[in-house]
Amino acid sequence: MSAPVEQATPPNGPPRRTARNPWKRAGAAVLLVASLGGTYAAATWLALWFSVRVPDVAVPEVVDLPLEEARSRLAQAGLRPKVVARRHDRSEPEGKVVEQSPPPHARTKPGRAVRLVVSLGPPLVVMPDLTGGSLGRARIALESAGLRLAQSASVPHPGVAVGRVVAQYPEPGAEVDTGSAASLLVSAGPPPRAYVMPDLRGVPAERARRALERAGFRRVRLRGPAGPGARIVSQRPPPGTRAATDDVVVLQAGTFEWPPEAEERGGGGRTR
Repeated sequence: MSAPVEQATPPNGPPRRTARNPWKRAGAAVLLVASLGGTYAAATWLALWFSVRVPDVAVPEVVDLPLEEARSRLAQAGLRPKVVARRHDRSEPEGKVVEQSPPPHARTKPGRAVRLVVSLGPPLVVMPDLTGGSLGRARIALESAGLRLAQSASVPHPGVAVGRVVAQYPEPGAEVDTGSAASLLVSAGPPPRAYVMPDLRGVPAERARRALERAGFRRVRLRGPAGPGARIVSQRPPPGTRAATDDVVVLQAGTFEWPPEAEERGGGGRTR
């Protein structure tokens, strides 16, 4: 094998690094600072020139306007609308502007942003459960929740006491806007019973009236003469028809011999 070749050493020793001139570094730094300073000065001068030469514009009033209309008015004035927040508002519907900055009629430069706060509408509330309570209690619960009673209607119900709420709309637990209205169905008690009307003609008037009232009829109207000799001569509803206990029953009384002679002789009846 051949012997390793030794690297020759220069006669004057290892190479030396050339020393850098510190004045050159300082000069470069001075030039950089001067360049940045000139750029800043130019930018400042342009900003001042723009602020002096470009006229201000008045900020239009856009509060209480729908968002799209507010954007259009600001754009026509040369300004940029910027929605910065949305929040619930009891007095403004959803989508209307409730705040602006800068305020109306303030002076600003064209192209500046006008910050807007937009309404989400009234806050939502939970519809309370009104079923089973009285109508007065339901009204108080609605008012306490910021709601109101729209209307109520009575319906017969076999299992709920008279005057108690049997149904509601919106349903309990529904989220609704503040100020919304609820409609209620209130029990009128068990549904009335119905009967086939008997033939009461010829029955003593007072006896007929008492019989109907014992059967549950609450609206019996007895017309005509009174006294022991008064008998029923006509009735409404007529015999054989169905009538509910809350229907009006009209009994017409008269005084005559019963059975009338007309039925015995085939002639006209005799009425005293």
